[in-house]
Amino acid sequence: MAELDTCCWCGRTREEHWDVAPAGVTAKVPCGFLKVGFSCAHVGKIEPPAARRPVYVAHPLNAPTAEEREQNRQRAARWCAWLSRRYLIAPVADWIVLSSQWDETAENRAMGLEIDRVLVELCGTIVLVGPRISDGMRFEAEWARVVVDLTGLLSDAPQAYASAGFVLGPIWPEIIDERMAAAGIGRVA
Repeated sequence: MAELDTCCWCGRTREEHWDVAPAGVTAKVPCGFLKVGFSCAHVGKIEPPAARRPVYVAHPLNAPTAEEREQNRQRAARWCAWLSRRYLIAPVADWIVLSSQWDETAENRAMGLEIDRVLVELCGTIVLVGPRISDGMRFEAEWARVVVDLTGLLSDAPQAYASAGFVLGPIWPEIIDERMAAAGIGRVA
């Protein structure tokens, strides 16, 4: 077994793990090691479960019409696909599925944000994508330890532009690469 200096999930050191206790847990436990089922005795003594780490992906959802809302879900799904092909992440975006099944009501929105909070706090890192930061995305960003803001760069994922026949200059991937690398997110080889 290899000795790890940082958590394979969140990048924090062994000492920093003890500063975090998930909601409902009375004893402080190491976040990343709890997620993969290891006890505290394994801190610093395990192999990483995978090179990828879970990252919450947020995109504006709300829109004036059901059709525009669906378009936002589709754009978000394309971002998740593109990010997971380019970076060592396992995208978490439950809201894409839930919002396709739930009516847009204040009660459902509150329940969705409650679920999102749990997932954002577990992931620790959030990537904000799309044309702007929505109110829901602001909440989600507040719950994360690491925020990667890609909003305003491209309104849709890069592959959407390519499939429409547009050529993006080399600066776009470089800017995104720099921001992801600053958050400790590596590229797929």
